[in-house]
Amino acid sequence: MTIFGSKSGMQKLTILISLLALVIDFTANGMADEVASLYKSKCAACHGADGQGTAMAPAFKDNAWLKNASETDIKDVIMKGREGTAKKYKQYFFGMPKQRLSNDELTTLIDTIKVMAGDKRATSTQTLNSDDRQTASSEFESALSAYKNKDYKTAYKLFLKEAEKGSAGAQYYIGIMYEYGQGLLQDYKEAIKWYRLAADQGNTGAQAELGFMYFKGLGTVQDNKEAVKWYMLAAELGNAVAQYNLGVIYDTGQGVLQDYKEAVKWYRLAADQGYAGAQTDLGFMYLEGLGTVQDNKEAVKWFRLAAEQGNAVAQYNLGIMHHNALGVLQDYKEALKWYRLAADRGNAAAQNNLGNMYVNGQGVLQDYKEAVKWYRLAADQGNAAAQNNLGSMYDNGQGVLQDSKEAVKWYMLAAEQGNIIAQYNLGVAYDNGQGVLQDYKEAFKWYKLAAGQGSVEAQNNMALMYADGRGVLRDYNEAVKWYSLAAEKGNATAKCNLAEMYASGKGVKIDFALAKKLAREGFDEGAPYCETVWGKYNLANH
Repeated sequence: MTIFGSKSGMQKLTILISLLALVIDFTANGMADEVASLYKSKCAACHGADGQGTAMAPAFKDNAWLKNASETDIKDVIMKGREGTAKKYKQYFFGMPKQRLSNDELTTLIDTIKVMAGDKRATSTQTLNSDDRQTASSEFESALSAYKNKDYKTAYKLFLKEAEKGSAGAQYYIGIMYEYGQGLLQDYKEAIKWYRLAADQGNTGAQAELGFMYFKGLGTVQDNKEAVKWYMLAAELGNAVAQYNLGVIYDTGQGVLQDYKEAVKWYRLAADQGYAGAQTDLGFMYLEGLGTVQDNKEAVKWFRLAAEQGNAVAQYNLGIMHHNALGVLQDYKEALKWYRLAADRGNAAAQNNLGNMYVNGQGVLQDYKEAVKWYRLAADQGNAAAQNNLGSMYDNGQGVLQDSKEAVKWYMLAAEQGNIIAQYNLGVAYDNGQGVLQDYKEAFKWYKLAAGQGSVEAQNNMALMYADGRGVLRDYNEAVKWYSLAAEKGNATAKCNLAEMYASGKGVKIDFALAKKLAREGFDEGAPYCETVWGKYNLANH
C-alpha cells in the first residue's frame, strides 16, 4: 500500500478495504428457505441479516423487550407498526411501518425474531417426525394432514378427539396450536397443560417444548431447573432438538454453570442425527478448542456436513476455512464457492467476503463492479464491514463513479456501528475535507474512537493532532503516548514521528540514540518521513 507524506510529517494511509478476518458468524440454527425469505423481505433491510441492528433500526439480538414480551405483544407491534408518537426508539429517524401478514407468517416471523433475541432453540416443527410415527392411527393421520395443510379448524377438532382418548401426539399438537395461536387464541397456560399431558407419556417433542416454556417463563413461572429437567428427558430419549438446546444452554451458561464439555456432548448427539445447527456449533467448538481439543480438520468436517444441508452460516464458515487454510489447503476457488452459496441465501458476511474476493481477484477474475454488487447487498442488510468497503469503492472510484460524499455516507453507517476501519476512514475524510467540510474536531473524534479500538493508523494520526494542536489542545505528552502505542505495534510512520519527538525534546527528554534507532527502523520498514527526520535533526552526527 502506498504511503503518502505531508509537510507536517503526518503519514496517512490510503482508504482501507477491510481485510478478511476469521470472525465466524454463528446462529442457533439455519432458517428454512421460506423462513429466511420471509425475514429477509420484512426485516433484514432495517434490522440486519442476522438481527444485529443497523443505523436504521435496533438489534433483535439480546433485545430485552423481545425476550420478555408475549407473542401477542409482538404481533401487535408488527401489525400496527410504531410510527410518529408511537415510535419506541427515538434515536432512529424512521419509525416501524405496519405489516400485512397472515397468522402463519406472523407466527413464523416471531419465532425467528425471538431466536435472534436469545431464544437459541430450534423451531418446534422440527421435533415432530419420530413422535408422529408413534401415534399413527388413521384419525391422527387425518388430523396431521389437516394441520400440515393449515386447516387448523379441522385439525383442532380431530386432534382434540384423539387427545381426549389419550393420544400423546394429538395432545402435543394441541399444545403447539395454543402456543403459536394457530387457529386458536394464543394461550401459554393451555399450551403447557397439553404439553404436560403428552410429556408425561414420553412424547419427546412435548418434553422439549415444556422445557422451553419453563426456560422463558411462558404460561408459568420462569424456572431454569425445570427447563433443564424437561430438555434432559427429551434429549436422553434421543430428541435432536432437545439435545441441541441443551448444548446451547451449557455453551452459554443460561440456567446452568457454563460447561463447554457438556455442550460438546449434546451438540455431538444432535449433530450425529444430522441436525445442521448442532453440526455448525460443534464445528465452532473444535475451531476454538472449547470443551474439546482444538482441531481445524474436525471443524471443517462438521461445517461441511451442515453446509451440504444448506446451512448458510456453515457455508460461510467453510468458505473462511478454505480462504485461510484452516484444516484444509488454501483454495480460493473453493472458498468462493461456499461464500457464493451462503451469499445467495442472504448471508451478509458471505456477501461481504465475496466482494473482497472480486476486489482482490482471489479465485475469480478481478471485477470491481461485481464487488460493488455484493458489498451493496451486504451493506443494505446493515453489515458494517461491507458498508465500509462500499464507501471505499466510492472513495476510489472502483466499480462506481468516484463520489466522496457517497463514500462518507457509507463510512458513517459503518462507523456508527463501531467498525474500526470506517472510523479511521471517516477521520481521514474530515481531516482532509473529502466529501465533507474539513473539521479537525470531528476528525479527532473519529480517530480517537478507532485508536481506542487499537487502530495503529488512527493512533498515529491522533498523536499528530495532539502535536499540532489541530482539533484538540496541543499536548506533546499525549502525542508521545499515542505515537509510542502505534510504534510498539509496528507502525513505521509512528516510529518516524516518535523519533522526531525524541530528537526535538517535545514531550520527552532529548535522546538522539533512541531517535536514530527509531528513524532507522521506520525507514527500513518503508516510511519515507524518517529520512526527513534524519536530515532535519542531523542524526548522523549524534
